[in-house]
Amino acid sequence: MNSSLNIKNYLQLNPLLRIAVMLIAGEHLHLSLSTLLLLSGANLLAALLCRGKWQSTAILTTTMLFGSLLITFYHYRTDRPLPTGSVHFQALIANQPQIRGKTMRCDLLITELESKPLRRPMKVRAAILRHDERHDSQLAMGNGLIVEAEIKRPGTTTATPRFDYQRWMQVHGYEGETFIPYWKYHTAVFPLRISRLEKAKLRALTQRERLAKHFRQSQMGTEEQSLLLAMTLGDRSMLSQQTRDDFSKTGSSHILALSGLHLSIIYFMLLVFFRGHLAGHLLSLVAIWAYAMMVGLPPSVVRSATMITIYGLIAPLHRDKMSMNTLSLTAIIMLIIHPLSLWDVGFQLSFMSVAGIFIYSGPIGRLLRSRFRPLQWFTDLMATSLAAQLTTAPLVLYYFGRLATYFLLTNLIVIPLTTLILYGAVSVFATTFFSFLHSLLLRLVGSIAALLILSVQKIATLPGASIEHIYLGSRGVWLCYLLIALSTTGVWLWRQHRLSRLPRTEDHPT
Repeated sequence: MNSSLNIKNYLQLNPLLRIAVMLIAGEHLHLSLSTLLLLSGANLLAALLCRGKWQSTAILTTTMLFGSLLITFYHYRTDRPLPTGSVHFQALIANQPQIRGKTMRCDLLITELESKPLRRPMKVRAAILRHDERHDSQLAMGNGLIVEAEIKRPGTTTATPRFDYQRWMQVHGYEGETFIPYWKYHTAVFPLRISRLEKAKLRALTQRERLAKHFRQSQMGTEEQSLLLAMTLGDRSMLSQQTRDDFSKTGSSHILALSGLHLSIIYFMLLVFFRGHLAGHLLSLVAIWAYAMMVGLPPSVVRSATMITIYGLIAPLHRDKMSMNTLSLTAIIMLIIHPLSLWDVGFQLSFMSVAGIFIYSGPIGRLLRSRFRPLQWFTDLMATSLAAQLTTAPLVLYYFGRLATYFLLTNLIVIPLTTLILYGAVSVFATTFFSFLHSLLLRLVGSIAALLILSVQKIATLPGASIEHIYLGSRGVWLCYLLIALSTTGVWLWRQHRLSRLPRTEDHPT
């Protein structure tokens, strides 16, 4: 009875957890629109008329149906037919083109199709055949193109067993892809028929390119440049395949993708700069979202920025600011705004990692706790790493078929170095007008980046650094999480049973 009461108390303390779970469940529910509307209406009526448990059940069921409606309406709004054959269109280059062999790869926002303006720009992934430097130099972010080419639905790929290219394109807002020979396009200037949000993104990405020049024009090596661009500005286009593999083998790929660690460091740096004043809190949150916009709003960054925003807004109330309730609210907000976020690998890994830290880092930390205070940081870091690894391992095995064995050793090295790099990078950007100090900091940050790369390379070459080619199926993933949940429940019930058998202090005379 005591156990059930404690579970009930936990759910009552985190009421949004049930809402988030039901919303996610709804995205797996495939029913016709008419059926969904009928069931939603019936459940809403039941929620109004019933009381007690029946009302709670009706509310949760309505939430699940709402999740299904969100995904249905999203597809209805975004799925539009593509023209057949070669067509003429006007488009805006939406990011900085990257050289990939004989082609330039970039995103296009098509604003006009066959001389007819589109009510909503169509985002397509483009491969443009290279010709000469004059042609290539015209392909810059923000430039307009007039093109004659074919727009196709995304095809399939067999690059990795679990990578669903078509779904990836959908999640990231692409409606098609196109191949453009160099003789089939020319640059042009025309009015921008894009939303204010798209214009803001374009300006933010332009600012990112300006900041990126600080690293690209430095004297440091290419590997160091690519690492710093990935860690600070979310630009992973220069990373070599060897570097990506080394970080993957050592379980430190999260360092290359902007996440909660990166944004938290930046946020608390801003708080220190503003000295913790209320206006400073608000300015810090604005800066965090401007930074998120600048790096392209990937799901892991949006999740981190949303949680930091919640933290910043309720900090003056002195309440429990980072909890499962906060994570659940973040998931609800993101899924309402963009329902397909659920199917993004970064979204799944990011949320499972943070959920694992909330649930398991405390108990693991208590098991590892040392009475020797200087070791406290070490044991806390180990507890956090183990907790995150526990809840993300099934997904990592499903998508990548690889499990790092030295992830604890890696995190003990890369997290302190990452912190130093981020502090150093912010200092580099802040000292632009002080050339001597700017150059000195650039060299220092480059040296730390080189040390980080070398450390990861050395760990990746250790015997048994990773277990390869052990792909889990979807059923295997669900089974793993079921086993984790059952084991956690079993350990918790055993602990509750032991605590209940301990003699109470009031039973003994003083």
